[in-house]
Amino acid sequence: MKKLSFFLKIVFIAFLTISIYLISPSTVYAQNATLYFSPSSATVSSGQTVTVTVMVNTGEDDISGVTADFTYSSSLIEYVSTDSTNSDFSIEAEEDHVTGTVYLSRAVSGGDSFNGIGEIAQVTFRGSSNGTATLSFTDDALVTSSGDTPTDVLGTTTNGTITVGSSSGVPATGIFDKPVVIAIGIGAILLICIGSIAVIQYAKDRKYKLNNV
Repeated sequence: MKKLSFFLKIVFIAFLTISIYLISPSTVYAQNATLYFSPSSATVSSGQTVTVTVMVNTGEDDISGVTADFTYSSSLIEYVSTDSTNSDFSIEAEEDHVTGTVYLSRAVSGGDSFNGIGEIAQVTFRGSSNGTATLSFTDDALVTSSGDTPTDVLGTTTNGTITVGSSSGVPATGIFDKPVVIAIGIGAILLICIGSIAVIQYAKDRKYKLNNV
């Protein structure tokens, strides 16, 4: 009888422990956050500047900070500056740059959190050589959840591109790159002009003949 009573106590304690574990409230964060560039693709003439905005979408999670380090094609574009004036994350943890990599880490003020789509910083580049430069988030990128146990909720990153074209006044691609098209167009215009002149001259000659009959 005592053995049965002891066994029942063990079962009861085990059941109670499992129930407390299952019932206890806990916050579960899904990795739904996204880091991306806006615009996702941009164009710039060689020697001119273009600005892209580094953005975060928290995916409905409350977050306290972000690390959005990314690399860029330094052979095609040059880093100019980083502007966090309009950032939704007021505290600067890191804002640095070395050739080919931009370092961005920012956080909200103590005790606060951010939820939704927000701006991290604006980064300006200058086109240096024709081609398509890639902006790629590094493996160090993360989005930190708020709360007592911060968790990385970054799910996906979307890279961006900057296409550097000709710095002349004509487009880098298009009709000005197609001399055959230009020649045909000029030829057509000349034929129209010659035809118009011939018609006018014919009309004048006919009128002259009629007047002298």
